[in-house]
Amino acid sequence: MGLKGRQSGPKTVTGGAQICTVVEGKVRTRILSKTTVLGNMLRCKKGDGWQSILNNRIWDSQEGEDRILSVLRLIFDELKSASLKRCFACCSMFIKGFRISKIDLIQLWMAHGLPGGLNSLTCLKKLDIGGFWKGLDSFPPFQVLPQLESLSLRGWSKLKSLPKQVQHFTSLTRLSISHFEGIEALPEWLGNLASLKSLYTWGCRNLMYLPIVGAMKCLTKLYSISFDDYPLLKDNCNKDSGPEWPKISHISIIRGFSRSFFFPFRIILEYQCLRWLIKDKGFKTKFQVFLNSGQQTLHFKLCGTLDKFRTDQTKGLLESPDGMANETGSATYTTEVLSINFIAATNLSASRHFNPSLFPHIPTMADKKGKRRRTDPSSDDETHHPNKKVPKKDTIINKTLENLRSTTAAASSSKSLSLADLPISSTCREVRELDHESVQYEIELQMLKVIKSILDGNGFTFQVPSRAAANQLYIPELDRIVLKDKTSLRPYANVSTVRKATITARVLQLIHQLCLKDIHVTKRDLFYTDVKLFQDQNQSDSVLDDAACMVGCTRSSLNVIASEKGVVVGRLIFSDNGDMIDCTKMGMGGKAIPPNIRKVGDVQSDALFILLVEKDAAFIRLSEDRFYNRFPCIILTAKGQPDVATRLFLRKLKLELKLPVLALVDSDPYGLKILSVYGCGSKNMSYDSANLTTPDIKWLGIRPSDLDKYKIPEQCRLTMTDQDIKTGKEMLEEDFVKKNPKWVEELTLMVKTKQKAEIQALSAFGFQYLTQVYLPLKLQEQDWI
Repeated sequence: MGLKGRQSGPKTVTGGAQICTVVEGKVRTRILSKTTVLGNMLRCKKGDGWQSILNNRIWDSQEGEDRILSVLRLIFDELKSASLKRCFACCSMFIKGFRISKIDLIQLWMAHGLPGGLNSLTCLKKLDIGGFWKGLDSFPPFQVLPQLESLSLRGWSKLKSLPKQVQHFTSLTRLSISHFEGIEALPEWLGNLASLKSLYTWGCRNLMYLPIVGAMKCLTKLYSISFDDYPLLKDNCNKDSGPEWPKISHISIIRGFSRSFFFPFRIILEYQCLRWLIKDKGFKTKFQVFLNSGQQTLHFKLCGTLDKFRTDQTKGLLESPDGMANETGSATYTTEVLSINFIAATNLSASRHFNPSLFPHIPTMADKKGKRRRTDPSSDDETHHPNKKVPKKDTIINKTLENLRSTTAAASSSKSLSLADLPISSTCREVRELDHESVQYEIELQMLKVIKSILDGNGFTFQVPSRAAANQLYIPELDRIVLKDKTSLRPYANVSTVRKATITARVLQLIHQLCLKDIHVTKRDLFYTDVKLFQDQNQSDSVLDDAACMVGCTRSSLNVIASEKGVVVGRLIFSDNGDMIDCTKMGMGGKAIPPNIRKVGDVQSDALFILLVEKDAAFIRLSEDRFYNRFPCIILTAKGQPDVATRLFLRKLKLELKLPVLALVDSDPYGLKILSVYGCGSKNMSYDSANLTTPDIKWLGIRPSDLDKYKIPEQCRLTMTDQDIKTGKEMLEEDFVKKNPKWVEELTLMVKTKQKAEIQALSAFGFQYLTQVYLPLKLQEQDWI
């Protein structure tokens, strides 16, 4: 009768027993379901309420159907809410014996506006809304429930926004959003949900943006966020360069993107380790755990008695200024610690949950002498640093680098070859640096050629050098790609080329104006001068390269520059447009590489080498650790695919300072592609390879052979996709790869094992393993190709 788990008074028990006696016998079997409902209704009544039900006249009615109808009438009369009475009466429309599912009945109620609003459900904590007709243009309105803690919304392809009522659910701790396929950005009002702890989304395939940083920072309790594999959002949330990453970088757990985890993995593992420890019956210590999301550091307090472990087992592991002996002679600790490495003092390593490979800093029971696991990078412990080799002193490594610098300087002093020095059968086209007057003259000369073409009866036609892949040529002696001298016609009178011919004329006109005024603009500025004509910036950028080929000058001579992308830090001083820049005082982010390299001068440095880094994440680690002070160097990165300014800047440093260049890229085909662009040039700008390429770049890491050499864990390696393997095989056919047998060997190993790894995989051994162990060992062993 619904009394299970409740405290019942004597009146209630007596009344309930008497009601049960009334419904005994044959009537009981026929109205069992009705009396169950009656019992549930009576749960909220006190003893007097039960007595009034017992005294009701319905028990005097005849047996059979009359008795059943009377009980139903009693239940109906006792319902306090008029809307609930309408729901009850709605069931009378079905014929006898008709079966209807609970979900269908609820939907029928909703269609009739029943029950009378969600506000009547004052105890409701969890609500799922969805399954509406997909032809609706907007999400149906619903009432706000301030007490609601969990809300799930299921939309459809037409919807481009979330229901605004959600922002008023201030008690929400869990929000799930699914199948809002038209939504591109989560709303800013999401920051109003101050109690939100978990946010889940899936099926929102067009999602690209998160709320603004300020709104995300308001979600102070949000510790878990989950996304489906959204390609657009995945790029924006890239940890190295994604504009959306700062919005979620403070969140502890980030799931999604094909099971890619961006959160600090070790902290979560250690937290799980701590949970297992608490469950261990042999360890009777209480823990208070909290997560400082600002520093992303796990803090906790250890309070209690270590009654199963001697104090000498924890010596050196637990600092205990408050320690004192209790009656049993055990030590009592009340200490706040910034990490949980001290778990080594327990018998956790003997637990069946313990996996030593996941917690390399925790000693196992096999450590006979109970030595503390050292955090010093020179530790030769194979569990902490699988590579047993230890870096030598910095002074010894620097002597090796001094020898490398001397060798490079001697090689740079010899005369370099040019195209004119080589017996090449094909005629090649190369551009050169021109001043403003020369560029103007060449553009005017091109227009005179167009006028001559018109007068000759050939119409308005440009002669444009072909930059197709078939017109590229790799010169092994120069170790770079050049452009063969082959041209194609771009007539205005042809339907297929009329638009491109118009864009070419417009771009030449704009460049001529820039040279006259002696000003510089970005490629974006150039695009916005005639958006309707260009339509897409890729088209104006492509014609800009064609214009440089036609004029015969470098792209920087056209006074059109790209936006700042690359950064530099380290032992370097130079002037930028007359201002002196000291790159040792540029903080952790470094100095942006100037887009106009012609205004860079007075280059000074005491560096021993240049470290070229593929990604911004590795650059920040090197910069924060002041790697350039231990090993004097200049560190620069283009944050991915190299831009023209970074390539020009690197070449300038290499030639003026005569320093060796060592490259640190990902162990995948695209990392090697990026390295080849710096060294051999790109096919897209092969016409300017003489000015953009940096000769003799050495591949320092991460190489495919390093994965096993440094015992990078399997969980930190990635399986190559079919596209990765295809790209790797295509690169094996490139002439610049075939020239270097060691490159071929490394790339073949990568394709064979079908494994790749990013620079960040080294963080499995510690966040500073890159700067404290890996790079020093590489430099010490001169392990580059």
